[in-house]
Amino acid sequence: MGNLPQNVGLMQLEQLGDFTSGVPNSAPPQCKIPADRGTGCICASVDLQTGRCIANDRPTVDQYDAHDLVLYHQHLQVPPPPGPYFYSDISTGIIGLLLGGNPRQPLDNTALTGWTSQLERRLTQPLRMKRTFLNPPSGQSAHGVAGGYDQALVAAMVSGGQIVGFAPPLNGGSNYVQSMPPAVTIAGGAGKGATAHAVLSCPSDPDDCTVAGVEGDTPGSGYIASPVATFGSGGPNDAQGDVVVINGKVAGILMHKRGCYAVPPTVTISGGRQTSGRDAIGQAVLWHEQVAFVKITDGGAGYVEPLAVKVAPGEPFLNNVPIWAPAGALSSTARDMMTLTEAALGHRTADGRRIPPLVRDGFEIAETSYAAAGTSCGGAETDGSGLAWGILPADNSVGEIIVKNGGVGGFSTVVYLVPSIDLGIVVFVNSRSSKAIAELNGQPTSIATDTGFNLIFGILHAMATI
Repeated sequence: MGNLPQNVGLMQLEQLGDFTSGVPNSAPPQCKIPADRGTGCICASVDLQTGRCIANDRPTVDQYDAHDLVLYHQHLQVPPPPGPYFYSDISTGIIGLLLGGNPRQPLDNTALTGWTSQLERRLTQPLRMKRTFLNPPSGQSAHGVAGGYDQALVAAMVSGGQIVGFAPPLNGGSNYVQSMPPAVTIAGGAGKGATAHAVLSCPSDPDDCTVAGVEGDTPGSGYIASPVATFGSGGPNDAQGDVVVINGKVAGILMHKRGCYAVPPTVTISGGRQTSGRDAIGQAVLWHEQVAFVKITDGGAGYVEPLAVKVAPGEPFLNNVPIWAPAGALSSTARDMMTLTEAALGHRTADGRRIPPLVRDGFEIAETSYAAAGTSCGGAETDGSGLAWGILPADNSVGEIIVKNGGVGGFSTVVYLVPSIDLGIVVFVNSRSSKAIAELNGQPTSIATDTGFNLIFGILHAMATI
């Protein structure tokens, strides 16, 4: 990579892989003027009127290439490694380029091709993952790539059986077009007749709008507000989850915020049912002092389908392949990823075929904890970082959980492994962007991560292990 600052030159591949190198997570910062690109910052294009850079947090290789990334590292200032854990796509990306490049030549764009070739030769071909690509073949429907959607999320307010207003969007979404406002549908809640429309905000581009709010047209009648689960006092730092209703009963609670508790908090499920019904009863289950799961000991009666405001998605995202593609740019299928998951669990065969020992050995090395990635509610170090895998230690009856998640505009994915019960879970979601979800311990979280985690504890409950 040429001349590097002293501390950058001291970085080891292990530190890049376990996120203790000090390399930032996000793409190199936007250039202030085009000439600044000589420092390796991103300038995907230039506004011809102002001369200012137009940034792109996921630029194509044509817009930001290996030479730019090398320049970035040549101007990077970091403390001496190893440093504290800090998740970084850039550090994982540079590992792939270093492994795929010619060690006797300056790093260039052919390193990405070299990484792809090694990936195929060492992993996807031995595992017969035939539908996993960096650049999927075009014009073949069997290899089509799903579009991703960053959808607006809005909740309705109910009074006297009518829809009386809408809360400000939890997420305004993106990629909406000013000339085609999205349809708004109000479903569930046992009511009928309510209609509404979306109001868009397009500050700079009529083809890239967000939903600023939803306004009612007709209030309808007979609506019942969705059931609400309250943990403890229901304060802002308490756990939160969405109540799931099936056949008039509460079937579970989909957790998306876990809180922090020394003892399990009281769970109160209120609203969402007919007056002649019966409240459901739930019991919180803690995992590392957080609410991981709610056992429904009584599903109650008389619950109606939860009220939902459905805002149609905008135009789909088709994510670019950046020069740091080894950090996450592959397109794959659920079947291929389950094959990979079998290998990651240490199986000797996948889909009836032998897994090469070197592949199994590689996963074992990657799934070893090398650094502290997080702390418990009480402050003790718990979560570990493998080589791009998260290592969540065992707690009580729940064994170690190994996780790799990801999220880009309109997509979120996760792979969970629970070796103690030989469980692997893969979740692909192509709605909601990870940018709308708060970060946890520096790691991007997403709806796929929440869904997978709830599945793990639902399966453990069904097996009567929690």
